[in-house]
Amino acid sequence: MIGDRLGKWVIFKELGRGGMGSVYLAQEELTGKQFALKVLASELARDVGFLQRFQREIDTLSKLDHPNIVRFYEAGFENGHYFYAMEYVEGINLEQILEKQYRLPWKDVLDVALQVAPALRHVHDHGIIHRDIKPSNLILNAKGQIKLTDFGIAKVFAATHLTATNGIVGTAEFLSPEQAAGRSSANAATSTASVASFTSSSPAVPPSPAPATSNSCTSIAMGNSTVRRSTCRTCRSNLTN
Repeated sequence: MIGDRLGKWVIFKELGRGGMGSVYLAQEELTGKQFALKVLASELARDVGFLQRFQREIDTLSKLDHPNIVRFYEAGFENGHYFYAMEYVEGINLEQILEKQYRLPWKDVLDVALQVAPALRHVHDHGIIHRDIKPSNLILNAKGQIKLTDFGIAKVFAATHLTATNGIVGTAEFLSPEQAAGRSSANAATSTASVASFTSSSPAVPPSPAPATSNSCTSIAMGNSTVRRSTCRTCRSNLTN
């Protein structure tokens, strides 16, 4: 799609690819401003369930207005493609930083937490659970500001489930026990995922480092998935230095 036009945007390059589709860097022709365009994969656009999930993501983002959350602009349908435009954040996500540095200084982790916490409060105040808080969904820009992104599996309180019956949605290493067991709990899900993200930001090891399988979800739900002891020792060492 590089070089293609979607509505008033010209696509320049692919920024990332996920389960729902791809995100591209695009420029608005009239203003020259850069945006990120998320485009639903063509094969998924034919599935009513995925279309509903994509629309839910759009509805969710459109309700939010916070300096630490990627801003939504507008959605559209052009040349057979469903898409929406959002703020382009020029930076690097925490997972990429951890891959390079292995861990963050505890003061940096605290700074991230102090930025993400009010963003999550804003999300909850609008009746939404993100459900996928993890380092790769936290982008750090050049000014040191954190931006929360990817509301693709967010859930509105009391909203109808759009997943398969008894399906578990989220990233296994960052699930709360309630999520892993298929139970609904807004506070537990977000709190556990947030703590898990901040914990992994220090030692660069997921709190539940098992493979993302149904067995790992069961382990989390049963309380059998734990942080490696060596990782805990590293955390304690960092905090005392």
